[in-house]
Amino acid sequence: MKYLVLIILVFGISCSKIENKTNSKKIYIQCDSLQSVIDIGAFVENIEITPLKEERGAYIGEAHKVLKTKDHYIVFDKSITKRIVVFDTVGGFVKNVITLGRGPGEAIQLNDCWINNEGNLEIYDFALKKVFTCNRDFDIVKETKTSKFIFSALSRIPKSNSFAGFKNYSSYNPEHEGKRYQVAILDNSLKSIEDTDLFYNDELDGISIIESSNPFQKINDTLRFSNYLNPFIYDISVNNNFVKRFELVYSPNPFPVDYEESILLDNRGVLKFSPGTLKTKDITEGYNGYAGIWMETNDYVIIGSFNSKYERFYSLLRKTDNQIMVQSKQFSVSKNLFKRLPDFMVSEVEENSFTALVPGIHLEYILNDDHPIMKNRSDYLDKNFIIKVKLKRI
Repeated sequence: MKYLVLIILVFGISCSKIENKTNSKKIYIQCDSLQSVIDIGAFVENIEITPLKEERGAYIGEAHKVLKTKDHYIVFDKSITKRIVVFDTVGGFVKNVITLGRGPGEAIQLNDCWINNEGNLEIYDFALKKVFTCNRDFDIVKETKTSKFIFSALSRIPKSNSFAGFKNYSSYNPEHEGKRYQVAILDNSLKSIEDTDLFYNDELDGISIIESSNPFQKINDTLRFSNYLNPFIYDISVNNNFVKRFELVYSPNPFPVDYEESILLDNRGVLKFSPGTLKTKDITEGYNGYAGIWMETNDYVIIGSFNSKYERFYSLLRKTDNQIMVQSKQFSVSKNLFKRLPDFMVSEVEENSFTALVPGIHLEYILNDDHPIMKNRSDYLDKNFIIKVKLKRI
């Protein structure tokens, strides 16, 4: 369960280049008769709630992304305070990583961040066309100047010197080998494109719809990629192959697999000049499909989808047999006094855990009134909380 952001984009279904590389595993998602809430306490081992001890000059407005290392939580506020703040695992403030400005070690804007293959934080500023690399103490120790390409999301490919980049559906980046693309593999210098995929018709440039805020996720030795509306989940491996790993098969009334040709092209005029949320809702009316949320651990996947009324619902998948165990519009855990679980922002693969950052003012919407925290709720209204839900191993 992730937050979604609006930017001008659309992504296309790939050409035969991807389809010929692998046979994807199908995951079947039945969308009728959805319950409002289902208790998943039988799968939950424990839930931890950790208040963050924020300091003046390092407050968080709204978390766009949360990263987890062995010893730290890294919170990226992209839109409000425009900062990246580090906390230890018990919520203690560690550091405000980078400041905005035009001096050495400063960024003009913060567009994305990730943990590299050495376990260190990297930060992307596409206005400066730079990637900043931190050491273990979160000091900036390296600045890599990128080329003319810009991306809305970047990530290192596990056990590789290459990067994967996802760009919005615009014409800023030049064509590569005569094709518009959405995913690129770049070399370690970030100056040369090694490969591209998810090609699209240039008549769709400038369309405004919703995209996934965090399209990349590292899963052991591979990098997962997924995006809103696209029913395929892709792998990017150490040898830079870009392949379909899973296909989400919705029933009834699935959003068309060929939506680029069958829906977007016909509506491109309206979509270019209208708010993304409204028009995405219009073009998906009556369909069931993927809402761009794929949160994976060793044993489980949480998948976020939309139904024919454009209502969000979630499926909990067991990876051993690719079976959906439960699904509903919300999950609850009554034994831990959670009337609904929050929108998760990061998963810890080995731990089988899912983590969210929740403002204190929102706790009343997820906790039962008899939860111990709610007895002193006025003390927590101006705080942010890390909530980690650990599931049982299979």
